[in-house]
Amino acid sequence: MLSSGEQLYAVLRWQQFFGSLAKANSSEGTYTLKRGGFLNPFVSIRDATFDADFAVLRMNLFSGGTLEFVDGRRFTFTRLRFWNYEWSFKDENGGPVCSIRKRASFKHSGDVVVFPNATRDKHLMVAIIAAWYAMVMASEEAAAVAASA
Repeated sequence: MLSSGEQLYAVLRWQQFFGSLAKANSSEGTYTLKRGGFLNPFVSIRDATFDADFAVLRMNLFSGGTLEFVDGRRFTFTRLRFWNYEWSFKDENGGPVCSIRKRASFKHSGDVVVFPNATRDKHLMVAIIAAWYAMVMASEEAAAVAASA
């Protein structure tokens, strides 16, 4: 679950126990997400209703990345804290859109802060979902590496 206070934004479910394919349900729609790449990781986001590409989240391993939509819209994000999984998104003009933080006490839950200027942005929910998916995947991968060491 991904929420802000009592507001539920989305529910993210993996399609298989092992694997990166997930489905996100939100009030804005249903999307599928899949991680790809190794040295240049990315997340492809598809609109599940139309089975069409919607956006790609490209990640820099250490600092942040970009979220590019098929309509040309682009957000940049920075990691505010590397180990605590906290990111901040900005629009093309550098204006803050949202920040998202994975909760330490719950395995797959987090908190979102949406800035007032972004509340009506039609791509806001996908940005939140994509960031959340990437954080959960990174957290799971880190846990797997730690367990195998």
